[in-house]
Amino acid sequence: MITSIPNHLIQLQAVQEVTPLILAGFALIVLEAGIAVLMFGQLSKDAEQLAEEAAKITLGDLSLSDPDYHFSSGLKPLAEKFTEMTSSVKTRLQSQSDLLNVSERITGQLKLKDSLQVILVAALEHGISSARIVLLNEAQPSSQVSPDQKIWYG
Repeated sequence: MITSIPNHLIQLQAVQEVTPLILAGFALIVLEAGIAVLMFGQLSKDAEQLAEEAAKITLGDLSLSDPDYHFSSGLKPLAEKFTEMTSSVKTRLQSQSDLLNVSERITGQLKLKDSLQVILVAALEHGISSARIVLLNEAQPSSQVSPDQKIWYG
């Protein structure tokens, strides 16, 4: 027994069987695109936040505007290192500021003559054969320096 099935019925059956697969594939592509857009949006937001903080640091402001900002994208490790770097720079600047304050206090207690002699002796101890310090009055041109303003040692 040989049966013949019309061609349009075979095509109709094929379309009915394949259409759900095509629609499922299309829906999956749309879903993946939506997820990618959401992830890129969060990544972009986190990158903008880091860029704003870097711009502040460039201008000398080491205070983070929102230190508890939670990065939900892959930039979290970078943000953590960025925060550590900022804290380290703050600590170093504070140390330098403390040293400067101590130095200013010590210098304020010394007489100029004593300070200059210490500087000249230190220079001579490092192999310099002679050293001279010239103190100038800022209102007076350098060509008008009188001999009594020169101090030398060595």
